[in-house]
Amino acid sequence: MSQTPSTKVYNVLVIGGSKGGINTARELERLGAHLPIRITLLEKREAYFHTVGSLRAIVQKDIAKKLWIPYGNLFRNNSRYGHTVVQGVLTRVFPFHIEYANTESPVNFLPFDYLIVATGSIYPEPAKMTSFTAKQGIETSLRYYRCIREAARVLIIGGGPVGVELAGEIATEYPEKRVILVHNQSKLFLDEYKDSFRDRAREQLESLGVQVILNEKVIIPEEKGLEPGGQTRILRTASGRAIESDLQFLCTGISFDTRFMQSLSDNMAGLVDPSTHQIRVRPTLQVRDPRFPHIFAVGDCNDAPCFKLAIHAIAQGKMTARNLRHLIEHDISHQRRDLGRMAPLKLEEYRDRHNLMTVSIGRHRGVTQSRFGLVLGNWYSKMFKSSKSALVDARWRDLHADRENASWLHDEVV
Repeated sequence: MSQTPSTKVYNVLVIGGSKGGINTARELERLGAHLPIRITLLEKREAYFHTVGSLRAIVQKDIAKKLWIPYGNLFRNNSRYGHTVVQGVLTRVFPFHIEYANTESPVNFLPFDYLIVATGSIYPEPAKMTSFTAKQGIETSLRYYRCIREAARVLIIGGGPVGVELAGEIATEYPEKRVILVHNQSKLFLDEYKDSFRDRAREQLESLGVQVILNEKVIIPEEKGLEPGGQTRILRTASGRAIESDLQFLCTGISFDTRFMQSLSDNMAGLVDPSTHQIRVRPTLQVRDPRFPHIFAVGDCNDAPCFKLAIHAIAQGKMTARNLRHLIEHDISHQRRDLGRMAPLKLEEYRDRHNLMTVSIGRHRGVTQSRFGLVLGNWYSKMFKSSKSALVDARWRDLHADRENASWLHDEVV
């Protein structure tokens, strides 16, 4: 399709450069190679942060700098319409443009014909990073690395996947340390998983010497919280049990920041669930408000009824790319430009999948619940997750990243 002055180029704007956003953008680039599409990815970080290795990086310091992967070669066919990655923080969403802030200006603008919000979720460090630069993120990982080395007693609050993996990493690397994991339910993880999966994870931890305390809730002092860094504390549970530790990790409390949606509509409750702050979506992953059929939400930030796992974000991103191709092809064939009055189309709907969960417990142990409900032990988990350095290398290849452009790779790790 040759571009003429009358050819409309459709601006597709993706907010968020993690699993959901990247898979939407790259799948649309592939599917829409014949269409007049310009894809812009807005991401707050200067590089992709590979969260799969975040917990391994705080016990093996050489991994930390490899987790930050440049976006420079994300798009493979950007010569025609100029697909690009822009660094900035989304601040406000409007029907056909967004505002964002960066180091140069607090207010910048990007127009769109279609918008995909994939801003993810918020989780305490070091599992997820608040840093916007690779240098700051690496320094954060190394700070936790030093704190762990100096601590004799480590308290982990929360027995979900992050808490279990963190306990396994520390106990494997430092078997001489006392690692205590406290969870407020009778078994690890959520009730939706099989008891045999939950029990096996506990057995794996205890075989490493981790003390697992169940049915106890740790009381966090409201006036101080848990300041980052090593500090000897005595914390009490709701039942009055005292636990002394030199270093504490909070592995609970996934949350969402979708305040940027307030500028889109006076009816905020119609766009965002007031209790969870997740964006309300239809099964097609379009926002539920019928005035905005050209705006989608993908991954953790939406209220689609599924666990917030990477597997769902990836699948939702690819499905959204297919739906966008269909919408744009329909728009071209009918010469429609008013997306607010776009005729209803039959789009794909996202269906919840059986939850595959693989939790690595150090380098040599792990437990998996397959999509078919089978619970598998060390051999399967090791094959997929224990070699996290190999997974990092695979991610570099997948993003076609150039190591020469990652200056932080060449800095000496102290």
